[in-house]
Amino acid sequence: MSNITFDLQNVDSLLHNMSRLKMKPRERKLYVSRIARMVIAQAKKNVKEQKNVDGSPMEPRKRKPPKQRAVYNNYKFRRWKKTHKKMFVDMVKSSYLRVKADDWGAVVSFGKATMIAERHHYGSNQHFSLKINESLFSGNDNKLCNEEQAKELVRCGYLVNGVFADPKLIQKMITVRYAKKFVQDRNNDSWNIPTPKRQILGVTEKQVENFGIEIMNSMCEKFSYKNHEHLLK
Repeated sequence: MSNITFDLQNVDSLLHNMSRLKMKPRERKLYVSRIARMVIAQAKKNVKEQKNVDGSPMEPRKRKPPKQRAVYNNYKFRRWKKTHKKMFVDMVKSSYLRVKADDWGAVVSFGKATMIAERHHYGSNQHFSLKINESLFSGNDNKLCNEEQAKELVRCGYLVNGVFADPKLIQKMITVRYAKKFVQDRNNDSWNIPTPKRQILGVTEKQVENFGIEIMNSMCEKFSYKNHEHLLK
């Protein structure tokens, strides 16, 4: 007589699928939304540990050279906030993450930050182009720049000693002739900034199966992802 073996893991999976089919639509929707919340919990863990879905370390944020660290805000200098803050910390907050669930599936998205998340997830390039209003620089070329012209010059990237110049300083030093030449050289400039892949949202099929089995066994209990943290990787 030949031996008969059972894979208990496959049996659990089969029982889980049969139980899901017996659910009412409202129960299935609750079940699916709880799995989606586990997916969000995994994304938050990925951000906390700065790792991708596959477990590899996330490529760190590119730090700017010290002489470009100063930024221009409301025409006053200020220093940047710490650039070594962990990436995507704000994006995994409830104000961004959205879950749309029905009785057969769920979609987890980043809401208003979807475009940013998509660019990082697939590692696509970000295209920039500079459009300048040259009509601002018409008139007497020998005059010094006025306030509006100085602001436009700063927007076009005019630097002094590696940092954005103060418009008040430009009004005292730069003529319209020089400013016009500068903006003509920069007009219609375009460039691409490559974005490395940083995949924080996603789980494996095995994880989804484990989420489903454990959530199915605790459907009558109040849900908290902390009760299932051992399933996160």
